[in-house]
Amino acid sequence: MAKVGRGLQIPLSWIPGRDGFCPAGAVSVDNICVARSKHSGELLPGKLVPMNGKCYCPYGGAELESYDYEVLCESFIPGSCKGNVNSSYRYRWERAFDGDVPKNAIVAGIAKDADRIQVIPSRYASILDFFIFIYIFQLHEGHSCAYLPWGGKEYSVNEYDVLVWQKH
Repeated sequence: MAKVGRGLQIPLSWIPGRDGFCPAGAVSVDNICVARSKHSGELLPGKLVPMNGKCYCPYGGAELESYDYEVLCESFIPGSCKGNVNSSYRYRWERAFDGDVPKNAIVAGIAKDADRIQVIPSRYASILDFFIFIYIFQLHEGHSCAYLPWGGKEYSVNEYDVLVWQKH
């Protein structure tokens, strides 16, 4: 991490991908990668399932599929981070509720109204009375919930984890 003016430059980059390609260093939860794709002038966070060859994003009540996407990857220069270079020392997943956005949340997308959209993983979410074990959600600032793409639909949840940057 480097201080740049009044902001911070962090070693995470969005790498273009297509048809299931998942670059080295991808930020993931099990085998599901953090990704985003463009739709109707918006940049939407979602999940890349490499074996399906697509990125899935929640949008307007539906699960959108895209073969073109960007994958969030670690892009640090070896030796540039103090201490252990294990990814858990640079970012973490922080629990939040009801639309709350923790400090230092990673912005993964931009809505048409210029609101930021964060990325959220969850190891469990009760949808339709059964459990989904690993999913990537999006948290649209100003909304009171997070959104999950699954089975062609968009679902909302009130408890989630947000990807946040950890300062050293």
